[in-house]
This record gives sequence, structure tokens and C-alpha cells, in this order.
Amino acid sequence: MTSLDGLLAPLPEHDLIAGRTALIDVDVQNAQVYGLAEKVRASGLDAIYQEYREEVAKILPRIRSLKEACRQAGIEVIHLRCASYAGDGRDGCTIFRSADVTEQGDEDAAEIVVEVAPEPGEIVITKVSTAAFNGSDLDTVLRNRGIDTLLVTGLVTDGCVEGTVRGAADRGYKVFLIEDASASWTRAQHAAAVRILGRWSARLLDTDAALRRIAGSSGDDRRHSLAVPGLVH
Repeated sequence: MTSLDGLLAPLPEHDLIAGRTALIDVDVQNAQVYGLAEKVRASGLDAIYQEYREEVAKILPRIRSLKEACRQAGIEVIHLRCASYAGDGRDGCTIFRSADVTEQGDEDAAEIVVEVAPEPGEIVITKVSTAAFNGSDLDTVLRNRGIDTLLVTGLVTDGCVEGTVRGAADRGYKVFLIEDASASWTRAQHAAAVRILGRWSARLLDTDAALRRIAGSSGDDRRHSLAVPGLVH
């Protein structure tokens, strides 16, 4: 054994069952894609700004294709975003306050970017912490829907995506991280987060593999799914 990886068995494999699976898109909103990026550039971090913008440009069409495929397959599409209920950020976690997350849900900064925007009737969940299971009613919504399997995309991989994936795994959800449909401020940060999450918390898929699984997802046949304790069935 040359690394700690050999101490753990591989994460189990899971099927996608349409009525029990959701795509969770994390924080692909104007404030994250544009607002924070402009703050990074204004701080003189031009190289990081450029790298981030390049990676975001790559993942947006992938997220769009995943959302479209999920809609066609009957898989729930859920959009997460950071915002302040109070409108001044005082209800947010420490890192949100330091990043000046003060936009309210009806402001442009809180809107999901147009390239991957919600369709009518899709669920948009506001969160006041990096990890959605800590700072929103995501868990309640998923349990009410009988969902036990998650496909996760979004921004940023080593921040809100990581916190949400870890929270899901800790609660017994079956998690797939779509590794080329998420991004971080740097490629190195993204790669490190993907490696760790893929070891402990989520099965890793690229977009093409995820699309094939989505296309082959079965109907809501609960007899062939592994139950997650505590989920409403």
C-alpha cells in the first residue's frame, strides 16, 4: 500500500431512478459568476480571474445539457443560490458576510445566470451558508419528494459544492459529482476538491457519462433502489 486510498473500499455504485433522483446545481448565479469574479479582478488577481472565467465558460454548456436531459428524463432539477433574506447579509454565515453577500432573492445578483436559468415550476432554493444542508430547507424538500440520489454541478468545487456534497453524503444520499460541470477559482483547487470528494463522499462522473446514465434512467420503480434511512417513500 502506497497511499491511504487503499484503506477504504470504493464507494458503491448506484442506478439513476427518475422519480428518486435530482440534479442539484449549486450557485450558478450572477453574483458568483460575475460579481465575485469582478471583485477578484479589481483586487489585482488577474490570472485567477482569467482562469476562473475560462473554466466557467466551459461548464455552463455542460450544465445546460445536463439540465435539459434531466427534464426530458423526468429527473427533478433544483437550483441553489446564495442570498440574504434580510437584505443586508446579517443572516448569512461568516464567509458570506466577509464576501458581502447582501443581495435578496428578487435582485439580479441572486438570479441564476440566463444560460442555465430555471424553467417555470422548477425549485429555486436560497441558502445562507456554504453548505446547502446547513443553511436551507434543501433536505426537507428532497425528503418530501422522495429523492435519495443527487447529481451535483456548480460553483465553486472546493466551497459551496464541496459543502453540499459532504452534507448530502453524511445524510445518506447517493451522490454523483459531475466533475467537469463544476469549477473553482483555480484548476488546482478544483482538482484537489474532486479527488477528496471522490474518495469520501461522491461517485465521480464526467458530463458524457452522466448524460448516458440520465438517458438510461429507469422510471420510479422503488423495488430496485437502495433505500436511504429516514427518507420518505
